[in-house]
Amino acid sequence: MNDILINKALLFAAEYFNRSCHNSGKPVYLHCLRVAHRAFELGYGDSVIIGAVLHDLLEDTDCPLQAIEREFGPDTANTVAALSNNEAIPDKLARSRDSIDRCATLGPTAIIIKCLDTADNAAFFPLASQIDQAYLMEKYHYLIDKGHKTIPDEPALHDLIQKTQGYIETNHNL
Repeated sequence: MNDILINKALLFAAEYFNRSCHNSGKPVYLHCLRVAHRAFELGYGDSVIIGAVLHDLLEDTDCPLQAIEREFGPDTANTVAALSNNEAIPDKLARSRDSIDRCATLGPTAIIIKCLDTADNAAFFPLASQIDQAYLMEKYHYLIDKGHKTIPDEPALHDLIQKTQGYIETNHNL
């Protein structure tokens, strides 16, 4: 494990998140830390942990992709870009599917982080409106299906399934 590079990612992300809050006003940096910590707990290496720390920078801060590439290289920059929603796509579900597809195409690191990210956010499912819960159900199903096709044996996929299973089972009629 490259502690120096991981610490660099933590400080880099903290600097950008220090100037920015997520749409709801809550500090998204804590979410990124939880995702990175879960990646560490599941035994993932530097590329997944660093990508997890940085995964929301493009969506939730003014951090340019070029800064990520300059500091962490093109692989990490491409991973963060794949994890980021394309705001030019107006439909929220289509936007999510596009990001999931780009992650699956890019490779295991990106789709692993997407699973870990979604699993962490699943804790907030009960707080969502019924319309948003219906959207989330579609997103969970789509990501789990892509995960089965691209990373079937990864702990991140199984973590996502475990953390969304109760919602999927109890809300199948949404």
